[in-house]
Amino acid sequence: MERTQITALIEKYLEEVDAAIKAAGPADGLFGMRKGPKDDPCHQKFYDAVGDAVSGIQDSNEAFAAACELIRADKKYDCPQMAALTLTAVQNHIMTLLPLLSSEQKDSLKKYFDTSIPRWERLPTQKQLYKALKQ
Repeated sequence: MERTQITALIEKYLEEVDAAIKAAGPADGLFGMRKGPKDDPCHQKFYDAVGDAVSGIQDSNEAFAAACELIRADKKYDCPQMAALTLTAVQNHIMTLLPLLSSEQKDSLKKYFDTSIPRWERLPTQKQLYKALKQ
């Protein structure tokens, strides 16, 4: 698993989100009528694909590269809020990589949180990850 594979998964997901948005009618998803783009199965499919990809990582450097890509994805890509939330949710998969990371690599990720994601803006997944990085 290389960083480029994580990037490819993210870019494919964002293309699927754009397609779902374009395919939706103007009233789809409003007032519970029909399903809108936020209900598209691409979100869960992406979450599962990242989980599968991350679970195959065995190398520390590879794990760090994947963690860096996942942790920065919600800020790196210009995307709709529904996609940004999913990009944040997949950060949960970094938890499975933590045993592979050195203390220096964990400190680097923690510093990213400290400088780029204010405490009051962190979502529950990010708070849980940050707490694990501090240990």
